[in-house]
Amino acid sequence: MASKITISGTHYDGIKKALDDLNTILAGPTFDYIYFESDTYTFRLGCRSDVLYLDQTMTATGFDGAENTDWANITSFKLA
Repeated sequence: MASKITISGTHYDGIKKALDDLNTILAGPTFDYIYFESDTYTFRLGCRSDVLYLDQTMTATGFDGAENTDWANITSFKLA
């Protein structure tokens, strides 16, 4: 099972905790996505089939729902 990193809030403590979590996860199992959360939206950064993706939720169903309905890809980059 993949691990999850969540970054929420706008303060230093939230970012520091997320970086600490990242260090812990990188030392352990692999993860599929890094999640960035605000009061309104959730973003995720991840890799699928050698492509780096940035996705954003559009509804409360979010990433559990359908692409382009509940969430959308904002941008992607082919990894070399």
